Amino acid sequence: MTREPGRDLDIIAENGSIIVHCPLVAARFGDGLESFKTYRKRGLRIGLGTDTSPPDMLLNMQTGLMVCRFVEGEAQACRAEDYFDAATLGGADALGRADLGRLAPSCRADMVVWDLSNPDLGQVIDPIQTLMISGSGRDARTVVIDGRMVMRDREIPTMDYAAETARAQRQFNTLMAKYPERTLGNPPTDEIFSSAYRVIPRAP
Repeated sequence: MTREPGRDLDIIAENGSIIVHCPLVAARFGDGLESFKTYRKRGLRIGLGTDTSPPDMLLNMQTGLMVCRFVEGEAQACRAEDYFDAATLGGADALGRADLGRLAPSCRADMVVWDLSNPDLGQVIDPIQTLMISGSGRDARTVVIDGRMVMRDREIPTMDYAAETARAQRQFNTLMAKYPERTLGNPPTDEIFSSAYRVIPRAP
């Protein structure tokens, strides 16, 4: 029996819904949107999201850009600004927030200052393309949220990085220990989170 293709995308477009696209976590599991270019051509609205660690939106954009070009088999399938718009304007539209994702009167004044002087980035084409080619979330230098400076020169005031890193690791270790309970077949923890290379136990 042949199965007719569904109308999912038509229904989304007809109702003005927005697709939240998370390229990085999808690519990690061998998946990808087929494709960002095709969806946009159909008039679908796309907002970029992330639900994985590290929450590096720039890496998310870079991954999506490369996956789209790979799926379409052409370097011109999408441009850097297409994904930048999805991460800013598209994300704001997905939340129904016209006061986000853009710098304009009455908007919330959320801004990120990127440091393009890092020699690792190489030569600058223009800010957006340079970030998409060789940038990293670690190149974010200053962050302003709703007009409030929350990070300056890569430092967050009052934050104890060592203490918060240790606390986050403890929380993650507790989470990993509970994974067998929520995984099909209840495999042991070391099978779910296997080492890259075989670990040889230390002799007694």
